[in-house]
Amino acid sequence: MLGFLANLRDMKTSLSSGMILLLCLWLIFGNNLATIPADESLAGNLRRLSEYLGVAGTLAVITFGAYLLGMVVTSDQWFSRIATTMGLKSNTVSEVSTDRFRAFLEDIIDHALDRLSPIDVVDLVKAKSADAQRVKHYEQGPAMHKAAKVATANHIVDYVLNDLSILAVQLHSAKDKTWEKYDKASTEADFRSGLIGPLIIFGGVLAWRLFTEGHWVQAIATIIATFLIEASLLSKATKKRREANEELLHAVIIGDIEVAPIQALKSL
Repeated sequence: MLGFLANLRDMKTSLSSGMILLLCLWLIFGNNLATIPADESLAGNLRRLSEYLGVAGTLAVITFGAYLLGMVVTSDQWFSRIATTMGLKSNTVSEVSTDRFRAFLEDIIDHALDRLSPIDVVDLVKAKSADAQRVKHYEQGPAMHKAAKVATANHIVDYVLNDLSILAVQLHSAKDKTWEKYDKASTEADFRSGLIGPLIIFGGVLAWRLFTEGHWVQAIATIIATFLIEASLLSKATKKRREANEELLHAVIIGDIEVAPIQALKSL
């Protein structure tokens, strides 16, 4: 049942995007459809096919075509590129969640530092950052201990945030309930981000039609409305993506997902 619902959530992004793009094509070429002759041309054959299928059959074909078009055209790259332009990150998490995760890591690192030297702890998690390299230049004592703790925590945080997609795969095979929460938030983020590109195209086509018909005010209003809708979708997609990522962090903290550096520290 959960798999069926997940498939429906996956379909709605492609179907909605495809319908919007087909509507764009209708706005561009719709006036020509009524004049298509029932001859041997490709357009004529398509018209006869539509008449043969009837209203219900034609709607079914249009729906399937919209779904295929949405799958081909819709991409998370719309969201990623726009989010990057606006200074947002698709793999972001809230500061509260990051601080909570860092506190969780620091407890584990303190435990490891009780058993190994600071340099050995840094080497154990294979930290290669500049901070990790500087640990070796400290003298033995609290300063080295603190530097190793910070460098190790930073390395693991970066490691986890850069591998969220891999962690999601692990979560899928680990816990159904946690996965369901992640999948729901992730799908909602994909849905909103997937509509960004098609709605930009739709807004542009609609504004173009209004301009060509002399409706300047309505065209400008359409452009403004499109911008506001896109900003809202981008904001909500980012929020949902953050919620999904935070579910992954929570799964790491409670042990539903195993992360190599953390497991190495826990094994001491």
